[in-house]
Amino acid sequence: MNYSMVETERWLTVKQVAEMIGKKEQSVYDYINKGAFPRARQPGGGKWLIPEGDVQAYLTGKPVTIIDNEKENKAELAKNELAKVISEVELATARAKQAEQEAKQAEQQTKAKLLENGWKSIDEGLIYIQEEKERLADERNKVESLLESTRNREAETDDKLHEINEKATQIVSEKRVEAKAIVAKAENEAKNIKDSAYETAGKIRLEATKEIENVKLLMPQLDKIDRIIVTDLETTFSEYYENDKNGEKEFIQWLKTNRVNFQHTFANLYQAIKEVKRICHTDH
Repeated sequence: MNYSMVETERWLTVKQVAEMIGKKEQSVYDYINKGAFPRARQPGGGKWLIPEGDVQAYLTGKPVTIIDNEKENKAELAKNELAKVISEVELATARAKQAEQEAKQAEQQTKAKLLENGWKSIDEGLIYIQEEKERLADERNKVESLLESTRNREAETDDKLHEINEKATQIVSEKRVEAKAIVAKAENEAKNIKDSAYETAGKIRLEATKEIENVKLLMPQLDKIDRIIVTDLETTFSEYYENDKNGEKEFIQWLKTNRVNFQHTFANLYQAIKEVKRICHTDH
């Protein structure tokens, strides 16, 4: 026996079909795409509706006979759409009635509150409410004006900050250039001082070398003077001693008297000669 669509057949939602076949709603959508429910419709591009006969046929494994009658299909769809519209109208009517009742109840409550607050009539209370609305509107305008002023100030502040940042960046860049110039100048001056120091040191070394050469030239003469001094002293003392034996005591007395000066003078002389020799040998 094949199932066919009849006028009294129910149309089920995807959720209802999923509950009937024990599957998930996504599986029902997959079955619709695969043609398992050939008479499934989507009225007005809305939710899918599946005839109960298609679901029963799926569960029993029997094929569905689709009546190829365009007029009957359109009439049934129109009937379903009409039923849906009627249902929506009834729902809207019920909501309108409920809203009307709530409005009447709110009006009664408002009247009661107005009378409780000491107003002689509803009109007087309504006037007060209107005045309060206007006052609140003025306050709102003031707040909006203040907000607009604040936004303008924020914009001006942002512009100032941007300008300050640009100037700061420019100043930093200029200072960096100046700092680089100062460093370059300092490095150049340091190089000049260094070169001058090397030049001065070279001159001093050259002069010292010349002085040392001069001292070296004097060395033979100093040695000669050294030998002459010693020889002359020995000769003088010998001659004095030989020519004046009677004056030996006088000489000894004179030597004792001038011994300190004599030792100091010759010590300085020998020390000077030794220092000159040391310098010459060290340089050599």
